[in-house]
Amino acid sequence: MEIRTMSSPRSSYHSLVEERALEELRPRYESRGYRFVVHPSADDLPLFLDGYQPDAIAIGPLPNVAIEVIANHRGAEKAKIANVRARFEGQPDWKFNVVYGGGEPLAAGILPPAAKSAVFDQLRQAREILELGYTKPALLLGFSLLEATLHTRESDTYTRPRKPATVVQSLVMDGLVEAESETRLLALVATRNRAVHGDLSIEIVPADVRFLLNTIEAVLAG
Repeated sequence: MEIRTMSSPRSSYHSLVEERALEELRPRYESRGYRFVVHPSADDLPLFLDGYQPDAIAIGPLPNVAIEVIANHRGAEKAKIANVRARFEGQPDWKFNVVYGGGEPLAAGILPPAAKSAVFDQLRQAREILELGYTKPALLLGFSLLEATLHTRESDTYTRPRKPATVVQSLVMDGLVEAESETRLLALVATRNRAVHGDLSIEIVPADVRFLLNTIEAVLAG
């Protein structure tokens, strides 16, 4: 059964989101020896992807990577992603990466780099807040520190703000976070988003926040 290409039709909003996400991904893959192809043709794709065109592919050290950029994490998008992801089961030479590029694409702003010492200092504060039982502030500070930690590992003097899910994806793609941790971190992103946007009923589990803080510490120490 043919799966409709998720990137068509594209709204101008999605096109801008996709362009910016792929622009950021290209140097990451090329620096690791991959050939990065945007909007690959059918000839560039393996037979098991017949009828589906990812937004980009990265060909190089196995496994090769098919990349899909989505502008949100809504239910309809989740269903499409699950449908495509099933195609990669039993395909050891390929993996499927979903990049969440939503947000305000026209928002301007750059962030100065954070020193590791400053991140460690605030990480200690986040742990103290968590131990006092304030799970929500600890979670929100944790995601701020996760992005700051990514900045410490990049060579750029300044960088653009990124969505929490994009930060997680970047850390996984750079090999700084294990792929097995990605699912748990993305679930925490969803919790964080609900908390930020006024869901006062959301339950924030202290063990999950502790996992986030431990992840930050591991990346900093790596």
